[in-house]
Amino acid sequence: MKKSLITLAVAATAVAPMAASAAMLQSAGDQDGINLYGSLRPQVISDSSVKFSDGTSRWGIKGSHDLGNGLSSIYRIERGFSTATRSENNATVNRLGYAGLSGNFGTVLMGNQWTPYYSTIGSPSDLFASNGLDNYNDTGGPFRSNDSALAYALPGGGMFGGAIAFVSNGDADDGDDIDAISAGVTLTTGPITTGLGYHKVEASEDDARTGLSVAGNFGGFGAIFMVEDVDGANPWAITGTFANFLAQYGDRDSSLDGNLGDIIDSNTDTDTSFFTLGYNWKLSSNTRVQFSYESDDAAADDKWVARYRVDF
Repeated sequence: MKKSLITLAVAATAVAPMAASAAMLQSAGDQDGINLYGSLRPQVISDSSVKFSDGTSRWGIKGSHDLGNGLSSIYRIERGFSTATRSENNATVNRLGYAGLSGNFGTVLMGNQWTPYYSTIGSPSDLFASNGLDNYNDTGGPFRSNDSALAYALPGGGMFGGAIAFVSNGDADDGDDIDAISAGVTLTTGPITTGLGYHKVEASEDDARTGLSVAGNFGGFGAIFMVEDVDGANPWAITGTFANFLAQYGDRDSSLDGNLGDIIDSNTDTDTSFFTLGYNWKLSSNTRVQFSYESDDAAADDKWVARYRVDF
């Protein structure tokens, strides 16, 4: 499986504490029946040139059915597409698709889903949901399982949350029945949530990673800190939000590629940093305009992004 690392991105949205238990598996809600949902995200990017593009638009179907005795079946299928080309977006075609069972015992899901590592470590800092987190679909990556995964999450509602997932691609030639393991635990005390995450691709001795994330929401102000230990490198970032404004600063080893986070030269020790400033103009509960300025030492040019986002 291809090796990947977390890289960070931001959006101008208010920060919230990390979700625990079943929410760590990004399960569907408690509604009964089938629900169509989606997000349209056309955008304009200006770096070395000005271009129209898409900011990871998608549509999907999700829902749940009450089975009685406190049990519910839950399901979700999602596809990515481009508003720029009106066609399926190959970069995000392999999106969520799972079914499972939820009850007092917790939640069990099977299929392509967000990993517990992403929900614990990546999600709190992933407030931009478009640029930077380019390894969403990287095979065996820490964010989305890509291959089918069997996951379990503790029931929610308490101080502690936890989830674990086992990924298997069904390829007998690689010699591994379990191709990746992903886990995360959270502790919520007042407005602060602390998370620890672990992700290991069994085919690679060097692709185990651990992460720490601390997120707090103090009225109109929010703050997030996250750091990882990946093959001797320690990428980190700190994010602050106030009202509709957001700023993030982070640092990575230069041997970590800025887009996919792959190890490109383990012999280099020079750090690179990145900075993002964003603003989120909410027109309604489901419509917003997002502006951001992104500066990255690993990129040739600074980037300006203006996105119009409609959720349904």
